[in-house]
Amino acid sequence: MVNPICAELSEQDVVTIPTVIKNKILMAPGKWNDIHYSAEEIKKAFENTNWNDKDAISIILDHADKPLSVHDWVGWVRNPRLEGNNLVGDLELYDENIIVKLLKAKAKFGISPRIRGTEDKGELKDFVFENFSIVTNPAVKKAYINLSQAQIKSKQEVKKMPQESKKKGVLEEEETEVAEEETTEEEEEEVTEEMASKDKKSSEEEMSEKELLDIVSMSDWTDFVASMRKKYPKMSFKDIAKAYKEKSKESEELEQLSEEEIVSKIEQLTNILRRKKKYPYPYEEESSEKKIKEMEQKIQELSERLNAPDAKSVQELSQDKQAKVSVFATNDKLHKPGTLAMAEFLRSSFA
Repeated sequence: MVNPICAELSEQDVVTIPTVIKNKILMAPGKWNDIHYSAEEIKKAFENTNWNDKDAISIILDHADKPLSVHDWVGWVRNPRLEGNNLVGDLELYDENIIVKLLKAKAKFGISPRIRGTEDKGELKDFVFENFSIVTNPAVKKAYINLSQAQIKSKQEVKKMPQESKKKGVLEEEETEVAEEETTEEEEEEVTEEMASKDKKSSEEEMSEKELLDIVSMSDWTDFVASMRKKYPKMSFKDIAKAYKEKSKESEELEQLSEEEIVSKIEQLTNILRRKKKYPYPYEEESSEKKIKEMEQKIQELSERLNAPDAKSVQELSQDKQAKVSVFATNDKLHKPGTLAMAEFLRSSFA
């Protein structure tokens, strides 16, 4: 069933997930936060960064500290590349809240990289990119997302953002233009109406949307979506999100188990799998009885070994025999002459 609120909106007003904002500056040469970044070092950093690492291409909010939560992650940097002296990439966003703020409200957000390197006399050298953040005041002033025209790519069409007016002023040594939104009264009314329309949603629907956003994780969300799309091509994004949430819940429950409980769980599942594969019904009971008898036999053997006399060396056995002979010698009045003679023979043999 189509949400009546969504039905009232035109196609271009519906937020598409993911939304891609193309050709955004991620890093540029200059002096940022009193540290100088040269074009040469930026090029080296681009070459030394592992762009196959999902952490390196993650987009998070406000440089959130580790460990990150699902609330911090909003998307990926795609197609990172050097254009001139600048590091440029496409922003693939999955957070509806951020998409609305950037594309509808034209918020002055920017991209700020988290880097790791060595400072040498006010210049950062031998650094790599660890991740990227959406922030309100990026150190790299050229990295405002709404600084200039941006191409917006969705699954259906490519749009162009209206060109933003620019605030005049110099914030750093390099050119530092900052986007300044000049919203007309008509645009303000449109935004107000849209926000009012969204407020009409029931609390149940709002919670459902929040849950969809909360389940996005940094590591395996994209792989999970690709896998589900391959298995179920007609499955909706919402259903995929619900399936991912259930999968994550099961993982969290397993995390709470102790080592003993995990081992027990594995044994139970292994036994079930073994019975299903090797001992299908109706032979399961018969095989179980056979195993029980084998176990009883093994227990009996172990019990017999446990109760058996201790093993001794040849020297120890010899000493034991001498001790027994001595008993005969000290009790000669209790034995016949033949027995005493045999005892004497044994004693002389082992002397």
